[in-house]
Amino acid sequence: MAHPKQFAELIGTAILVFTIQVASSDLAPLAIGGILISIVFAGGPVSGAHYNPAISLAVALRGSMSFGEMISYMASQIVGGVLGGWSGGIVSPSFSEFG
Repeated sequence: MAHPKQFAELIGTAILVFTIQVASSDLAPLAIGGILISIVFAGGPVSGAHYNPAISLAVALRGSMSFGEMISYMASQIVGGVLGGWSGGIVSPSFSEFG
């Protein structure tokens, strides 16, 4: 079973990538920003709300996270990104080659 931190990173990254992929109007930046605020408030207390492997790397280099935890965060974020992109391709196939 996955740990809550990694699960929060996976779900948050999937939601963010999904929103970026399907937001297609002039208000897309507001939709993406609103989702980002929401997932940071939801996942921040659980995992720190990195949602980006570069942020996890920076936190690990700073010494606030072990190398093993950084790898598990990055794996969760990559899987979440793939799931979010896949879901976006299904919902909005006109913007994706995947759906």
